[in-house]
This record gives sequence, C-alpha cells and structure tokens, in this order.
Amino acid sequence: MIENGSAEVVRDGERIAELGPGDFLGEMGIVSQAVRNATVRTTSSGTVIVMTSQDFRAMQRSNPAVASQIEAAVEERCRALVG
Repeated sequence: MIENGSAEVVRDGERIAELGPGDFLGEMGIVSQAVRNATVRTTSSGTVIVMTSQDFRAMQRSNPAVASQIEAAVEERCRALVG
C-alpha cells in the first residue's frame, strides 16, 4: 500500500492508472496467486507498506473488513482483465 508518494501502472507500454496515498498494488498475487499483469513504477519518492501473504492472512483474521475491501478490488481487477 502506498502511504505517501505516487506511482503509475503500465501494461503493454500504456499507462493505465495512477496511484497515490491509500492505493494498493500487488494484491492480486497475494490474494489469488495471480501472475503479474502490469508494471508499477514510482513517479515520486514516498513510503510504501509491504505485506506478505502471511501478513494478509493475519489481517483477514484481525480485520476482515479491510481484507474484504482488498479481495473485492482483486475481483474487480480480474473482471477488467477478462472483459
């Protein structure tokens, strides 16, 4: 998750999203073991919070509402890739 700073998401050479504080990335790999489908590059200096698969499972137990939001974002992004 980006705590502060900014980044861009690039797929097939095209910028498809800009990310900032509160946005998260890499969640598809943690939640669904999906293969990377885009590149994220920082566009400013900043701070990120790193979460492993084990950290995510612990969060599912301790804070299921946040975990559900991340899982919903993964489902939406998967649909966007297919559709």
